[in-house]
Amino acid sequence: MSIPFQYQPIDQQSTSLRLIRLQKEKSPDGYVRCNIRHASTEASYVCLSYVWGDDDECYTILINGKSFEVRHNLHRFLIQARRSTYLSRMWIWIDALCINQNDSSERNHQVQQMGLIFSRARNVMSWLGDERHIARFLLHVRRRAFHEYHTQDSRKTVLERPGQPPGFHYFCVAEYWNRAWITQEIALARRITLMAANIELDGSLYPVLSEWGEGYLARLEHLRPKNTTKWKGRSLVYLMDKFKLKESRIRRDRVYSLLALCGDGKDLQVDYDATDQTVAKDILRCCKQSFCLCTVNTVAFILQLHPRDRDDIAWNSGLQPFAFKLIEETKAKYGICDEDVYNFDEAGFMMGKITTQLVVTGSERRGKPKSIQPGNREWVTAIAAINAAGWSVPPFLIFAGRYHLSAWYEEKDIPRDWAIATRIIGARRLLVLDGHESHHSLAFQELCKENNIYMLCMPPHSSHLLQPLNVGCFSPLKRAYSREVESLIRHHINHITKLEFLPAFKAAFDRAFTPSNICSAFRGAGLVPLQLDAVLSKLDVQLRTPTPAALAEAPWEARTPSNVRELEAQSTLIRNLVRQHKSSSPASITEAINQLKKGAEVMMLSAELMRDRITSLERANEAASARKQRKKKRIQKRGTLTKGEGEDILAQREVEQQISREERPGGARSGLSRQALARCTRCRETGHNLRTCKKDI
Repeated sequence: MSIPFQYQPIDQQSTSLRLIRLQKEKSPDGYVRCNIRHASTEASYVCLSYVWGDDDECYTILINGKSFEVRHNLHRFLIQARRSTYLSRMWIWIDALCINQNDSSERNHQVQQMGLIFSRARNVMSWLGDERHIARFLLHVRRRAFHEYHTQDSRKTVLERPGQPPGFHYFCVAEYWNRAWITQEIALARRITLMAANIELDGSLYPVLSEWGEGYLARLEHLRPKNTTKWKGRSLVYLMDKFKLKESRIRRDRVYSLLALCGDGKDLQVDYDATDQTVAKDILRCCKQSFCLCTVNTVAFILQLHPRDRDDIAWNSGLQPFAFKLIEETKAKYGICDEDVYNFDEAGFMMGKITTQLVVTGSERRGKPKSIQPGNREWVTAIAAINAAGWSVPPFLIFAGRYHLSAWYEEKDIPRDWAIATRIIGARRLLVLDGHESHHSLAFQELCKENNIYMLCMPPHSSHLLQPLNVGCFSPLKRAYSREVESLIRHHINHITKLEFLPAFKAAFDRAFTPSNICSAFRGAGLVPLQLDAVLSKLDVQLRTPTPAALAEAPWEARTPSNVRELEAQSTLIRNLVRQHKSSSPASITEAINQLKKGAEVMMLSAELMRDRITSLERANEAASARKQRKKKRIQKRGTLTKGEGEDILAQREVEQQISREERPGGARSGLSRQALARCTRCRETGHNLRTCKKDI
C-alpha cells in the first residue's frame, strides 16, 4: 500500500485553487492515476458537477503517486474521463479532490469563491452517473436530433416526433437534478456538457430537452437559459425560498450554493465551524431589506432549526422590537393618545360549521366518529374594529348574494347601527393593521389621510402575536358562535340561513367583544400599554402551576331533594343513618331505599330533560316561525346597508303603499272602503262556497 496523499497549504489570500489531470494509463495495481498542481482561476480548466453519493463504498486512486480514497460515483467518472479524448488532456477542478475537506479554513475559502471558480471554467461537465438508460437517451439525442436542431426548422422537427425518446424518464428523475449546488453550477457556466457513462452531449441541446420534458419542468427548470439569467442578482431570500427543497449533504450548503447568484448575500462569510443558529443569524443580517418572519421561517426550514431556536433568532434579530419602537415613535411624534389607538381586521365564518371539538366514543368503534352539523357551509365575512379604550365599532358583514332582503332587517335583536358613543381625545388616530394588499390601496390610504388616521402595518406573519383582534377577540367570537350553532342543532334547526346567522352572530359578538376582552387584547398584544415583554413572554416555555384542589363541599343536610344530585346526597344520608342503627339488620331498608332512589332518578332526570327540551324547542320554534313569516322582499341590489338604513327603506315603502291604497278609487278617503264578501262561484250568493252550494244550475 502506497503512502497516503497529503495536501500542501494553499494561498488563501488570492484566487488560488488546485487542479488535477488524469493519466491515461493505470498504475501496475490497476489504480486510476492523476497529477495535482496549484493554480489560479485565470488558468484553463473545466469543472465537474456531480452527486457525491454515499461513503459506503470507496475506491483508491493515486494522486502524485500517493493513495487517496474517493466515493463510487466519482470513481466511475474518473474511469470514463481517463478514456475521454477531451477530458484526458484537460486540467479538471473537482471539489472532493481539489479541496482539503479536513481543513475548515481552506474549505471556507474555496466554497466562498465557488461561484468564481465555475464562472471562469471553460466548461462544466454535468456527470449523470453510469446509468445505461441515461446514456442511451443522450446517445439517441446526439444521433437523431443534434444536426436537425442546428438547421432551419430544427426545433419544430425535434418536437413533433411522437412520444419521448427511450430513457428520457430516467434522465429527468436522476438524483443529479435535485442537488442544491446545481443552481449555481449551471447558471454561472460558460458552457455545459452532459455526460453519462462514456456518452457526452453538448449543452446547446438543453432547451430541446426541457421542451421534451413537459411533465418534468420543475426538475428541469435549470435547463432553460432564460431561467438562469433571471435568477442572477435576485435577493437571497427569494432564491432560498425558491430552492429550499433542494438536497444537500450539509444543510447550510443550500444557502452557500446561492451566494454567487444573489445580489445581497455576498457579504455572508462561509463558515462550516459555526453552529446552525449562528449561521442563521448571519444570513438574516445580510437580508435586512427583506427581513420578516417569513424570511426567518425559510431559514429555519433550510437549516432545520428547532422552533425554540427559530423564535429566539426572530426576536433577537430586532424584527419585532423594531415594530414596537416604530409604534412608540409614531405616537410620540403626532401626539396620539392610547385612547386613539385602533385595530381592525376581518374574520370568516362558515354558517353551519362547528369548531373542532373532542368527542368521547367507545373503544370498540372503528373509523373516525362523525357528528351531525348543519348542511349550510356558506361563508360570511365579518370586519371588526376595536379601540384601546375598550369599545368596538359596529361590525361590517359581507354575505354572498345579489340582493338585500327585507327579512334581514326585521330582526329585533339587531341594533340599528350598533353605534357606541365615542370620543376622540386627540386630533390624530393610530390604526394598527396587518399587511394585506387591500390595506395598501391608494383609495384606502387617501381616506386615512383625509381623516388624520396614521396606519402602521405589522410585520408579516406576526398577527397572531401583535394584532389585538387575533390575540383576544376573534377566538372568543368563533367559540361563542360555535356554541350558538350547537344550540340550534339541539333545537333541530339543521339548516342555517342568513336569517338564523344574524341573531346567532349578534349573541356571539356581544359575548366576545366586551370592554374587558378588548382591553385585554390590546394589553396582550403589548400595544396599550406599550410593553414588549408581554409578547416575548409568550415565546418562553414555562412550567405552569397546577390548579389547586377544589375545597370539600359542606355536608348534606336532610331536606327534600329538587334534582338528581340532591337526591343522591339525600339517599346517601339515609343509608348512613340506617347503618348506624344497631338493633336490627338494615339490609331490607337499604335495598328499598336504593330502589326508590333509582326510580326517582329516572323520573326526575327524564322530567328535567323533557322540560329543558320542550322549553328550548318552543323558543326555537317561535323564532323560526317568526322568521319564516317575514316577507323576503328585495330592497336593494348589491351595495352596503346598515340595519337602520334597511329599516328606513322598509318604513318608507310601507308609507308609500298606504298612501297608494288610500288614494285609489273606493279607498279609505272616499268613504267607500268595504271588505269584499266571499261569494259562491256557482250561484254568486254570499254565505257559502262552491263545495257547500245546494243549488243546481
